[in-house]
Amino acid sequence: MLQEKLVKFIEDSIKANWDINALADYDGKSLTYKDTGEQILKLQLLFEKSGIKRGDKIALLGNNSANWGVVYLATITYGAVIVPILPELGADNIHHIIEHSDSVLFFITEQVWDIVDTQKMPDLKAVISLEIFSLLHSNDKKTASTFENLDNLFAKNTPTAYQRKISHSRRSKMMNWL
Repeated sequence: MLQEKLVKFIEDSIKANWDINALADYDGKSLTYKDTGEQILKLQLLFEKSGIKRGDKIALLGNNSANWGVVYLATITYGAVIVPILPELGADNIHHIIEHSDSVLFFITEQVWDIVDTQKMPDLKAVISLEIFSLLHSNDKKTASTFENLDNLFAKNTPTAYQRKISHSRRSKMMNWL
């Protein structure tokens, strides 16, 4: 019930504020509500096609950023569980949290990526750059293939669900996107 209300709230916010900035980084990079919604949908498509189920854990390590917010929103609205990790933790603590949380995906800032040993996290399907959403490492061929084809999958699976509709009041709207 709470998740459904949250999803509806986010959907309504995106519809009502389509061209307005939604999330911003300290350095000035910002995402509109439209951009935020698109990124959320792409990540949720990645989750779905990679076999991630409701209740699966997705780890997130990075400083506050627009992309951090996108991953957080995509995860919780999908029904997965977010496992936030502080970037100040050392490699041993990061490995411990990933393994004991049973995380299946790991979004990580690239400045910390250098200290992580993927051999110590064999149950992860993939590690993804938080800055540019690029695939850093994959233990799962299906996830890697999905990631490589994500833009095409998005275009194919969301051809009309993510188009603006201009109502008579000239207010931008988005079709039901979740």
